[in-house]
Amino acid sequence: MAPVYYTQFTASGKLIILLLPIGATETHADKGVPTSGRASNMHTFFSMIYAFVLKQAAELLRQVGRPALSEEYESRAQSVLRAVRKHCYDGRFFTDSTADIADDLAYSQHCQVFAVLSGAAKPEDHARLLTESFAQPNFSKCSYYMKFYALRAFALAGDDVYEGYWVEAWKPWRQMLENNLSTWEEDDVRQRSDCHAWGSVPLYEYCTELAGIRPIAPGSAKILFKPRLRLSKEIEAKVAVGKDNVATVSWRTEESGKKVVKLQLEKAAEVISQLPGGEQTEHGMIDELKLVYET
Repeated sequence: MAPVYYTQFTASGKLIILLLPIGATETHADKGVPTSGRASNMHTFFSMIYAFVLKQAAELLRQVGRPALSEEYESRAQSVLRAVRKHCYDGRFFTDSTADIADDLAYSQHCQVFAVLSGAAKPEDHARLLTESFAQPNFSKCSYYMKFYALRAFALAGDDVYEGYWVEAWKPWRQMLENNLSTWEEDDVRQRSDCHAWGSVPLYEYCTELAGIRPIAPGSAKILFKPRLRLSKEIEAKVAVGKDNVATVSWRTEESGKKVVKLQLEKAAEVISQLPGGEQTEHGMIDELKLVYET
């Protein structure tokens, strides 16, 4: 079978990406490839991922002292994103291919998620894009694997947006527990339970978002402690921080309604804290922190 070529937009032309065959035939379409993309051979999602990775690579390059290459990657990303906004946005949602050929099957949660993550969407549109697209019954739905990126987008859209989606996000995992699974499913089609990384979204989400432990400097030398106190009355968690440190996070709700929050590190690190609705506070090098949050 001949290789499949997909065309991706740049501002000045088209970037050609070569993909290996993935089992498509004339009677059996490519698995997971949007129908509108098959018709046009232009895929918004691929363009967004390309821009997203360029921007991540640009940040890494800045960290290792290669600013010129970082700027080149950032420029490429912005070029792709300008073209995506021009050709793949219908004024309300980002389409799976060019907006001029969009039909009812040309929309997905995936493209709204990566519009937020890549920077294709305006910040003021983040909340609307996500909440409206995840309420649309005809949009292609995020798999377990893609829920990780969906949650990253919801987090970027704001604390209220993320926390509003929290209960809905975990419905598949609650169903797994009701089915007496001892490891997470790979997907909801075959329901194979082999503790696949695709289904392990809670491992990250509960440590990073709920407990609020976010390394923000190389080697976890600096930590943003941003616990989502409104999602749980109490919690006790241990979170690995880098290769040789562990954070213990706990909070409880007193009768008055205020929450007493504790952070303890096995080894001191630079810590910034942020309580719900509050500003960031610098604490310097510490190994223990106690905070009080009043609702």
